[in-house]
Amino acid sequence: MKKRGLILSILSLTFVSLCASCSLSNDNGNGTTSDLVDYVEQVKLNLEYKGHDFLTEGIGEVTLMNNVDGDTAHFKTIDLGNGGAHDLTVKARFLGIDTPESTSKIEPWGKAASKFTAEKLNKAAHIVLSSAHSISGEYSPADKDSYGRSLSFVWVTEVANPELTDYKLLNLWLVQESYSGAKGTTQLGEYAKYFIDADAQAQKQKIRIWSKEDDPDFNYGDAQLCSLLDIYTNIDETTGLSAFNGVKITTRGIVTRIIGNSSYIQYTFEPDESNELTAPKTLGLYLFTLSSIKPMAVIGNDIEVTGTLSYYNGSYQLSGILYNQWTEDPLNNTHVLSKDNPVEPINISSVEDGKDLLGVLVSVNDLYATGGYGGKLEFNSSTNSYNDDNDMTVYCNIGSNGRDNQISLRIPSEVNVKDIGQYEGSKVESYKFFAGGTTDKGDKTYKAKKFSVVGVMEKYITTNGKETYQIKLCKNADLLNIEEVA
Repeated sequence: MKKRGLILSILSLTFVSLCASCSLSNDNGNGTTSDLVDYVEQVKLNLEYKGHDFLTEGIGEVTLMNNVDGDTAHFKTIDLGNGGAHDLTVKARFLGIDTPESTSKIEPWGKAASKFTAEKLNKAAHIVLSSAHSISGEYSPADKDSYGRSLSFVWVTEVANPELTDYKLLNLWLVQESYSGAKGTTQLGEYAKYFIDADAQAQKQKIRIWSKEDDPDFNYGDAQLCSLLDIYTNIDETTGLSAFNGVKITTRGIVTRIIGNSSYIQYTFEPDESNELTAPKTLGLYLFTLSSIKPMAVIGNDIEVTGTLSYYNGSYQLSGILYNQWTEDPLNNTHVLSKDNPVEPINISSVEDGKDLLGVLVSVNDLYATGGYGGKLEFNSSTNSYNDDNDMTVYCNIGSNGRDNQISLRIPSEVNVKDIGQYEGSKVESYKFFAGGTTDKGDKTYKAKKFSVVGVMEKYITTNGKETYQIKLCKNADLLNIEEVA
């Protein structure tokens, strides 16, 4: 139910004109300066947020979890001191903008927009999210997009003890600074005029996305040809990461598993005069894309693939993948070198065995499930609701006495695990299928299980910086020898 603020004179929308001539001086990209209107300074937070919760009332203070890109970030709700739920996750998609891509696809000015957003969020002493309903003084939950993200205005301030007028609207700031045009202005109510005017002013300035100048963070040239061995052995001493991190590259590998439109490749290198290996070494890489790329979609294809290397949550991945079936350019494309190559997992018996096999297909026998989280039948305390996806993580011991040899099994929503026994044939929607117990919804009870698995070895760094290792399941057929143990 929507409820309107009781004292609209106090909570009214405050568009502070300050004076029609208020302006700032910026470089227009051509070596000269001109007076610019500071639209960000003219739009102020319009509704009291203290004591209110964003998820239930459409406005509230949050803390930053992580920045995703220029127009998406994840936050946590704060403790309001009233005994209510808090520390809940908010996945926010910024209203009124659409910055260039910088994750699965990489576009000019995408990285720059992401850096700008990250800088403002990390510098903020306070962050407030508000819904489109807040413009008219309504305390009402935010609408969501097709990915389940809350459509939000993001307000930031560096003031330690701020008033409403101290907050700046980050969405509008991105438009004013030429990182995005104004988008979906019909959703913006009285803010729309400011987005449209800031957009028009930015276009006249001809900087960043409106400029003919190249983005210094974007590689417009040919990709660098490098092997998976080059990626993992050429380390930058300053960052501790691959010297190819952030670089557009063309590399090679055999497709081993597929998740959605993304896939994994690996390649085995033999010792020779071109390397310092003393024994064969297999290395792997995750290829992340939301688009359908045919060469990546067939297990056993030996492919050359072009994209930008990045390091995400403990593992390397290739994103911004280039594919044009009509070109034969080997350095700026993705294509098949050969088909029907054998794909066999490497068996490991301990986590230590797998630490040098990141991105590689492995097999593990005799996993004993001990716990976990996730699945649509389970309640998620971080969102205060049942899970809306079917991602599951299962904690496992390797061997019956493997308390010192623990690893996680990660099951993405895309993998349709089939139930056995009493519920045979139905879709598994709780980690308790493996670990045992009654689902939070109370409709299924399971016994704990042991099993074997084939999957991709990954390292995952948690939000508190802890390194963990997991095997990602990519298809139901890779779950083997499932037995009840209790």
